[in-house]
This record gives sequence, C-alpha cells and structure tokens, in this order.
Amino acid sequence: CIAISPVNQTSKTRDAQNMKAPIQKGFTLIELMIVVAIIGILAALAIPAYQDNTARAQMTEAFSLISGLKPAVAETIATAGNHNLGATNSTYGIAAPTSIRGRYVSQTSVSNGSIIATMKSSGISSRVAGKKIRLRLLADKTNGKYTWVCESNVDATVMPRDCVYKSFGAVLD
Repeated sequence: CIAISPVNQTSKTRDAQNMKAPIQKGFTLIELMIVVAIIGILAALAIPAYQDNTARAQMTEAFSLISGLKPAVAETIATAGNHNLGATNSTYGIAAPTSIRGRYVSQTSVSNGSIIATMKSSGISSRVAGKKIRLRLLADKTNGKYTWVCESNVDATVMPRDCVYKSFGAVLD
C-alpha cells in the first residue's frame, strides 16, 4: 500500500489554484465605444450652446457701449425738444463714431435720437459679424415719458438679456 503524503496534496491544491482563469484587467471594446458615444452626444449638445453664449457676450459689449451714451442723447433731445438734431455724434456732445469702439464693436454712432453700434466684420462670431444694434428713444408726448427700445438685425437668441428686443431686419443693413 502506498501512502499519500500531505506534501503531495498541498502541491496539487496549489497547481489547481494556478490553473484558474486570469482576472480581467482593463475595459472591453464595447465599453470604450459606449463612453466615446456618450462624449460625442454631450459635445453635440454643448458646442451650439457655447457658440450662442459667445455671440451673446459679443453683442452684450455693443449693448453696454450704447447704453453708456443714453444720458447724453436723452439730455440733448430733452433740451432741444425733438429727435431731429442731425446725424453726427458731435451734435450730442459725444466723441466721433470710431472713437467709441470695443473688442467686438467697430464704431458707435448717434443719429436723430438713435444710438447705433456696428459690430466688427471679422475676428468675431459669424452670427454677429457686421450686424448692428440700435437703441431708439421713444417719446410719449401725452405723459412726457421716454422709453428706450432695443432693435437689432441679429437673431433674438444672441441678444443681451437686458435688451428689450425688437427686430428691425434689414433696416440698417
């Protein structure tokens, strides 16, 4: 009779443990493809929103520049009693049109009570390049109140939120 020594049983157990399937490391191809698809969907949603926000920020600069001229224009109109004062900035005591500009605005002019900012034609969002934004002073002669109306030939989605918006289409093109 042959006796089995405990040493041999231990070595057989070790050999059986070593024969188990290796543990999976890393990701499968399908898992990686799912992650890439999710990133693609998120990018497709984020890029248009980013472009809208970029264009809106550029139009906000124009709105800010023309808003700063409202007191001078309103005072001049109130003193003169009418809107038909001429088409030059100097009539309103304002610097020349090309002197009032910004990073995205090429010039700001005043004509007959309207303040107009013209966007640059290059180096900015294509949605606002060469477009204009106008603040027009409306007088209500029955109660003596004045109201500023914001008008532009850009899409309403890129207009500044503070601008009470009315499109004037191709009026100033």
